[in-house]
Amino acid sequence: MMPRPIFNVTMLRPSTAAASVIISCVAFLQAVGSFGGEREMRKLNSGGDSLSFEDMVIGSGTARVVAGQLQFRIPQGTVAPCNLPLRNPVDLSAYRYLLTTVKNTGRGTVVLRMAVWDQGARDYWEWGHHSFGIVVVRPGETKPLVACLAGDRSEYAYLKPYFPGMHTLPGLFEFNFWRTLDAGRVAGIQLLPVGVDRRRERSLVLTPFRGAARIAAPTEESLKDGSFFPLVDVYGQYRHLDWEDKIRTDRDLVEMRRKEEAWLAARPAMPAGWNEYGGWATGPQLTATGHFRTEKYEGKWWLVDPTGRLFWSKGATGIGFSIGGRTPLEPAPRRKFFPEIPKSAIVTNRHGVAELVIGQQMESLKYGDLTGKDWKHDLSIRRAWAFGLNTAGAWSPVRATARSRLPYTLTLHPWAPPFQDNLMDPFHPAFRAGIEQAVQATAGKEAEDPWCIGYFINNELKWQSPLALGQAALTHQPNQPAKRELLRQLTAKYGTIEKLNAAWQRADASWDALAGIRAVDKLTPVMEQDLVAFGHEFCETFFRVIGEVMKEHAPRKLYLGDRFNKNVPAAISACARHADVVSFNKYEPGIETLQLPKDSPDKPIIIGEFCFVRGGRRHDSAELGAVFDPDYRGRAYAQYIIGALANPAVVGCHWFQWGTPPVTGRGDGENYEQGFLDSCDTPYWGLAHYSRSLADHIYDIRLHGTSGFDYQPPRQKAGAK
Repeated sequence: MMPRPIFNVTMLRPSTAAASVIISCVAFLQAVGSFGGEREMRKLNSGGDSLSFEDMVIGSGTARVVAGQLQFRIPQGTVAPCNLPLRNPVDLSAYRYLLTTVKNTGRGTVVLRMAVWDQGARDYWEWGHHSFGIVVVRPGETKPLVACLAGDRSEYAYLKPYFPGMHTLPGLFEFNFWRTLDAGRVAGIQLLPVGVDRRRERSLVLTPFRGAARIAAPTEESLKDGSFFPLVDVYGQYRHLDWEDKIRTDRDLVEMRRKEEAWLAARPAMPAGWNEYGGWATGPQLTATGHFRTEKYEGKWWLVDPTGRLFWSKGATGIGFSIGGRTPLEPAPRRKFFPEIPKSAIVTNRHGVAELVIGQQMESLKYGDLTGKDWKHDLSIRRAWAFGLNTAGAWSPVRATARSRLPYTLTLHPWAPPFQDNLMDPFHPAFRAGIEQAVQATAGKEAEDPWCIGYFINNELKWQSPLALGQAALTHQPNQPAKRELLRQLTAKYGTIEKLNAAWQRADASWDALAGIRAVDKLTPVMEQDLVAFGHEFCETFFRVIGEVMKEHAPRKLYLGDRFNKNVPAAISACARHADVVSFNKYEPGIETLQLPKDSPDKPIIIGEFCFVRGGRRHDSAELGAVFDPDYRGRAYAQYIIGALANPAVVGCHWFQWGTPPVTGRGDGENYEQGFLDSCDTPYWGLAHYSRSLADHIYDIRLHGTSGFDYQPPRQKAGAK
């Protein structure tokens, strides 16, 4: 008797109504081998309805339709977008991807980004209404270019109660999504080449766009009767998909260990030309201070290692040993995700929530009876060097020891009473005290360690415009320090409440009455000016205090900034005035043109987080820059780094992250497939290969703009994961 289907395949519904100079002398050789991309490409091409180019307005003089295909010419020495708005919106909500194939018919390699926008978008790259894809295509190659059409689908609302605490359902689509593309109202596509080729014109041919990979969701019946569960196998892997190198038996864990040992043994311990810190051993000799510092050398910002060698920080966050991670067991419906829950593998986190340590048994099965923690530390650092990384980024537990060493950064999360969301009030006395306590705790440890590059302080704070900060202070409770400071400044400026009323066009009876307001109906021009001025002072005070504390208690360490994920120029500029390096978390296709806001001081930039996630086998995540197979992820990684190396302000990029979160989600539900290692401790061979291959050339690319780096996969398959 055939089992009942547990997946519900959606049928298609009827249709409803800045360029920069990238390295031009990179050698591109013929590709040999792959990581399974062609197999998945055929799967995508096996079905789906095409969008005719006749249904689009071709908005570029460099593009034309010939024989049903789009010929796209990229002139020598420049790049320009090709906008393809649809004459009528199209419903692609039945599909997981929008697909085209890109053939490079020219002589130069092309990095091509594709943005898909919906009817609600105000511009082609608006954060909330678009998704994007990226592909690197060498001359003569044909590659798929896909963008995930992830987003809420009302017909699958029944799924959410069955998968609490998971951002994504593996093999399906996003539940919790930063870019809320409405796949039911796709309104257009933009093609944007990345990087100028000053030596030659380039050309591409694209096939018609089509919806690909129909959504196959678990049926509501299979969820109700439990036949879909458990969600994962005993190794924490998604049970309903298969792939090469998937762990199926305990013996496979040992085999993966042997395979990795062979991979590591086939490569020098460190990339070519690196010294013990990962600096440029054969590069210029600058002043050695015994600690990391910054210097602008020949027009480009650099870090300088303790020995005085140029250093570009190529790292990953969270470097350390952990198999599988920890995943919550609450609420109760999550327990059916797992085939078994050993009591010995249950821990309680700091919030009192029970969590399952997925890899507890895998560690002993894979590595045997090794004791202590030194071997874990040594293995993590050995892997990092082998993968072409010279920095343990934020939240990395590894530290320099007598046995093995790797430069690292420290991330501090000081506490102070909140002002709004996770933004602290810099006028509260506890703000400086909290910063001092956090930094002073590093005395005699990281503050004196030459292997510590510097400190990130805070992460992704919810900064707002100066006007919004001023409004928030004005309407805060009367005893909020920021509000008291605003009133002090207004009193100093106007002297009397009558003068303020005249300027603000208000009728407050007293300063106390103004202090008591909790809402403002409208803002007059003078009110806006005063509130904006206060907002700027808020930003300035926030970063000035941190900078002062760092100089007093950790003067040898670099203050690496705030790890901005929002573009708030006033806050960024204030940070630049007081930090040694300004940090950003940039989940974008590239950062070739990233720069500080105008009127900011000239300071270096470091990328605290970026990544390109896996798609197609485990789960999909368009908001983090989804690419469809490991080969493209490796190429996208390499292109991001090359673009950063071409940016004179950028001194490093840190991949997020070292390990992949559990399929069932970490504490906040994040479960994207984004690590250098999967949840069974197996390297993603493609990403590791591209990262290491590029590492041999980063200093030549950075200083001279030349390199022998080639986007070439290994000649022998290292694994298809």
